[in-house]
Amino acid sequence: MKAFAQKELGSRARTVGEKLFEEYLDSQGITDFEYEKERDGKAAKIDYAVTLEREYLFEVKDFEYTGVLDDGYYDPCQRLREKIGKLSKKFREYKEWPCCGVLYSANPQLVDLTTPENVLGAMFGDPGITMELSRETGRVIPNSHRQEFLSRGKMLLRKSDGTVEVRNTTIAALITLRQMRSGDEKQVGVNCMGEPLRAHANPKAAVLRRLRHALWPR
Repeated sequence: MKAFAQKELGSRARTVGEKLFEEYLDSQGITDFEYEKERDGKAAKIDYAVTLEREYLFEVKDFEYTGVLDDGYYDPCQRLREKIGKLSKKFREYKEWPCCGVLYSANPQLVDLTTPENVLGAMFGDPGITMELSRETGRVIPNSHRQEFLSRGKMLLRKSDGTVEVRNTTIAALITLRQMRSGDEKQVGVNCMGEPLRAHANPKAAVLRRLRHALWPR
């Protein structure tokens, strides 16, 4: 009997995202995990404790349907940033563990997790283009255009002086779930995002490479 089947009784009903995450773990031969593990001195229960070369914590967040305004500006990163905020609060008691958020959206028209710019923009800031101006002429310096993440990042905050502040460091990575079709079969795929954090000395990002290796399709 698989680990997720053993944990089904006596706990709340799984969300679609949780079921897909368990299905993915099983497809990768990862069976050493526990659902809503009880821990002494911890008020919050994290969805999954997964043991690989060490114990990782995963909190699954499903995006529920909400109405979309007929007009006005639609920010594809807004609801993602809200989820990152909730993940940060949930992981607050678990700073000793590498913690990962797992996101699932059944409706890409409402929240598109398949476009990396949306997820990375929520994490690191709105995607944009910067350029340098000449103090002498006031014109744009040739070849100075750069694509960068700008303001409003939930995990990297770019300041006006050009420095970057790492935020919500309890989150080592965000993982997006998606359903794929291979021939006549449906499969669950994942995308693990967070590599840019390694360049900014996030203490929890040091485990990201091992995590990616363990979760990536074999």
